[in-house]
Amino acid sequence: AASPQRLDRRAVLHVGTAMTAAPIQRFLAVEEDSLKRQGVRSPTFLGRRSHYAFAAYANEQVAEVLAIDPGPDWAAWRATFRSEVLDAMDDDADWVVSSEEFGTRLGSRGLDEIITLLRDAGFARVEIVAYVQRQDRLAARMHLQSLDQGHLNPFDIDEDLEHSGRYDTALALQRMQATSADDVLIRLFPDRPNMTPLVHDFCDTIGVDRPVEAEWGTDRLLNVPAAEFVRQLNAALPRRDQDGNLIPGIANPAEVLKSGFTEESFQLATKESDALMARYRESNEWVMAQVPEELRVEDYFDPRPAPENRPPLTVADAVEMTASLWR
Repeated sequence: AASPQRLDRRAVLHVGTAMTAAPIQRFLAVEEDSLKRQGVRSPTFLGRRSHYAFAAYANEQVAEVLAIDPGPDWAAWRATFRSEVLDAMDDDADWVVSSEEFGTRLGSRGLDEIITLLRDAGFARVEIVAYVQRQDRLAARMHLQSLDQGHLNPFDIDEDLEHSGRYDTALALQRMQATSADDVLIRLFPDRPNMTPLVHDFCDTIGVDRPVEAEWGTDRLLNVPAAEFVRQLNAALPRRDQDGNLIPGIANPAEVLKSGFTEESFQLATKESDALMARYRESNEWVMAQVPEELRVEDYFDPRPAPENRPPLTVADAVEMTASLWR
C-alpha cells in the first residue's frame, strides 16, 4: 500500500557548479540515518548512479555522455527510471537531489523535466539551491578536473577567454530562474576562512542539523601546470614492485598526489586571474544582486593576490614524494 504523504513535502535540487556537488553528496550519504530521522532523504536507492541519473532522465544525449546505458530504447529506460523514482519517493519525507551535471549539462528545459518528475512524486514545493564561484577559482578547479579525468590539455587562459560563456554564472542562473521551480536560492561558495563551510551552509539553507564533522572531502587541489607532468611522472615511476609484479601507472593523479606536497590550491597567475575576472565583471555584478542582501560579500569578485607565475612541480619531486606508495 502506498505510504501517506504530507501535503507540504519539499524537494531540493542542488544544481552544482564544478566540484561543489561531491562534498554535499558525501554528506548526504554518510549522514543518511541522521537525515532520515529529520525527515529528509536522498536517492541512495540508486546506488552508484545516485544523483546524476536524474540528469540522464532529463536528456538522452546526457545519458550517453554519462555512460548510462539505457540500451537501444532510451524512452523505455526513462519510463523504468521514472517508476523506480516514484516508488522510492512514495513516503512523507522531504528529498534532496544534488548533481554537478544539473549545472554543467542541463538547460532550463532539462531541469524542468526533473522538476516535473518531482511534482509527480507528490512534492508540493521544488526549490533549487546553487552556489556561485569566482571565475578564476572555477577555471582552476575545472582544469584540475580535466587532468583528473585523464584529459591531457593544460590550462590555457587564451583558450578560456575565447569561450565567452564558459564561466558566465549569470547565464547559468538565468537558466535556473527560467524553470518552474518555486524558488531559486543563490549562495556564494565559501572560499575564505570567515565564511560558513559549504556543507554547514547547505544544512542551514535546507533546514537540517549540521553534522559534527565539518569537513566532507578535502578542498585541496593539485598545483599541476600541465598534463605533460603526469605523463613524465608515469614514465619515471618504477614499473614493477619488489616481487616483480607490474605496477599500474597513475590513472588518477589527484588521488596519488594528495599529500602535504599539494596543500596549496592550484591558482591562476595574476594576469590570468585579472583577465578572466575582468571579462565577467558586469555579469558578476548582476549575480551579486541575486544573492540575498544579508549573504552578500561585496569584495567577493574583486582582484585578489595571486602568484606572478604558476610554479611547476618537477617530476623528481613528485617521484620522491610518491616513492613510498610503490614499495
